[in-house]
Amino acid sequence: MSTEKNLSYFDEGQSVYDACGEQTERILSIIAGNYMGKNPPLPVRFRGFYENGILCNREGRFDIDLNRLLPESKAGQVSYVKAKFYKEAEGVHAFSMKCYGPSRIWLNRKEVFCSGVRDESRREAPHRLELFCRAGWNEVTIRLKKTPGGFGCVFGVQDAGWGWITFLNPCKEQEGKLGFAYTMAMDEEAAGGEFENMERAVWLPKEYCGRSENVIREIYKDGGKGNYIYGWSALRLNRPGAVRFSIESCGDIALFVDGHRRLEEKAEGRLEVEIDLKAGKHNILLRGWGEKEAGWKLGIKEGTDSGEILTLSLPQKVAGIKGPWLYLGPFGDKQEAVERQPALYGLFGQEERYWRADEPGVVVRPSLENIAFGKWNYPLGVTLYGLTRLSRYLNNKEILNYVKAHMRECIRLYEYSLWDTKKYGFPEVNNQLARISTLDDCGSFGSAMLELKDSEVEAQAGKIADYIAGYMEKKQSREPGGGFFRIGPKGFPDATMWADDLYMSVPFLSRYYLRTGNTDYLDDAAGQFRRFREYLYMPDEKILSHVYDFMMDTATGMPWGRGNGWCFFSLTELLGVMPKEHRDYPFLLHFYQELAEGYMKLQGKSGMWHQLLTHPDSYEETSCTSMFIYGLCRGLRFGWLAPNQRNDALEAVRKGWQAIITRSVDCKGNVYGICRGSSYSFTPEYYKEELLWIINDPHGIGIVLLAGIEKLALESFLQP
Repeated sequence: MSTEKNLSYFDEGQSVYDACGEQTERILSIIAGNYMGKNPPLPVRFRGFYENGILCNREGRFDIDLNRLLPESKAGQVSYVKAKFYKEAEGVHAFSMKCYGPSRIWLNRKEVFCSGVRDESRREAPHRLELFCRAGWNEVTIRLKKTPGGFGCVFGVQDAGWGWITFLNPCKEQEGKLGFAYTMAMDEEAAGGEFENMERAVWLPKEYCGRSENVIREIYKDGGKGNYIYGWSALRLNRPGAVRFSIESCGDIALFVDGHRRLEEKAEGRLEVEIDLKAGKHNILLRGWGEKEAGWKLGIKEGTDSGEILTLSLPQKVAGIKGPWLYLGPFGDKQEAVERQPALYGLFGQEERYWRADEPGVVVRPSLENIAFGKWNYPLGVTLYGLTRLSRYLNNKEILNYVKAHMRECIRLYEYSLWDTKKYGFPEVNNQLARISTLDDCGSFGSAMLELKDSEVEAQAGKIADYIAGYMEKKQSREPGGGFFRIGPKGFPDATMWADDLYMSVPFLSRYYLRTGNTDYLDDAAGQFRRFREYLYMPDEKILSHVYDFMMDTATGMPWGRGNGWCFFSLTELLGVMPKEHRDYPFLLHFYQELAEGYMKLQGKSGMWHQLLTHPDSYEETSCTSMFIYGLCRGLRFGWLAPNQRNDALEAVRKGWQAIITRSVDCKGNVYGICRGSSYSFTPEYYKEELLWIINDPHGIGIVLLAGIEKLALESFLQP
């Protein structure tokens, strides 16, 4: 038997326990404050984007079809395509490359890929490229050659749902716009292979310094007759005073200032109105209407006799757009919501319109470029669940407002992200929610969303919850007995069942049952534990294997700590809402007691549990330790443990929490020893030597908070 491995994550005397002692509430506040400080509530960015440029496919990779973009190109000519992207830290990132013909790739001017002869015939499968990216800005350049077989490639990140990168146009005149730039096709001899030649090339799309009327004409051309169109800008006054608005219109016109209509005329020609305004920024909205293309010119002067011209600016920052106007339309009817308060969030009207720039072919797109805040994924769902529970326990509005802000950023862009996916192939926001294809994409965050129970997000949250429930009920793959499992690329024989998926489904199903009162979702959640126990339970140890592989028709036999933690955690979530009269309650209660016995026997001497539960030479892992503490605390509070288990559980909780605050959390609130996101293996070496830990990984921060909250609740419960 291997000896137990005890790992020190930080210098002795630097733990949060050394700084705060056993003040659990203070410790949890420090952890939460550290997380929120490292992930401030930054909103999405809005950027210009050429809607007819290089678009993504449904996998989130850019379909660089130069035959479409350069129809006059000739066989043998070449074109260069380039973009830049930002990385917070250096490291390897996985990309994918599918060639339509001869191709080469440079990353930061170092060649990293050159196609082979089979690529020209498109018989080669997509290439997976593990590329080292530096911290800060990186630039990728692709050289593509036209042949009768094709002209271009499909390039992007390997896993767009988890590894999405925002690519920006690197050309100076297009600074800030989303997407790739590309050159005119050129003869290969003229192109050469030097970057100097690329820099001298004509890069497309070119900057366009046009007039507003051109954009309005573009908007109107497919709108039919009798259409409304809006223009939105901003005016800033350094001092209060009278402002004269002079409008030249070729159609009916209305002027709104800060949401109030100040002028409306059903006539063509020149209109003027003088308005007293306070100092500061003012929203200016113009509504045009006409049976054919319409437009306007707006002049503004301060004071009745002053000749000083006041300039307009964009009403909100949109990177890559230089003009002062944004446009919206056309609409068949007036849009009261726009007229009251124009905004960049959400779609407008039955026509589902979104904002365009004052530049033909350029639209506005939201782009989420934060590491964590505003993202929708399952580890962040765990984190937000922990923060939500902590905010309630401490009655801390700052933490609660942070959670609300994160949720709102996801929820209010939900409908837009679905629209963006249809229009541009793959969204720059809500990458997982907009294209749910696995339980990972929806269950964890959806559960945290329902736990928030906040009136500000409730209406939209309900739509999203219904969408998730429908996916689990009708679209998620299941084995013949109804258990959730993951389909491989070749169908059922390649399927696997993961212990993780109990957490990705059961907490959401439990909360959705509470929301709707529909016991079908409760029954489904209980049925998952029956099926997962059948495939994954290891009766000798009374714990779970991480994965069952249907192709091999066997479980892996690897008792991964966090996979077991997900199961134990989720079982307590279900028991917490299930009526004792439910037919599956006795089975679930017995299963809980079996698992509790198995886990308590495998707790390490330090109080931590190990990465592989039965391998004491694997590292001490924080997230599973926290989930076992969580599950045992709830068992003690709700009476789920057998009488002969209670004293052992009390001691396991005491030792486990003491280990967390002395070995896993430092005095600044950083959380160590959290296993990163996993694949699976039949060998222990993968879990011990490859699947290593990360500091402050969101898989574990929320779980540590939840374990601490449950310990505090248990202490209150045990007080006489």
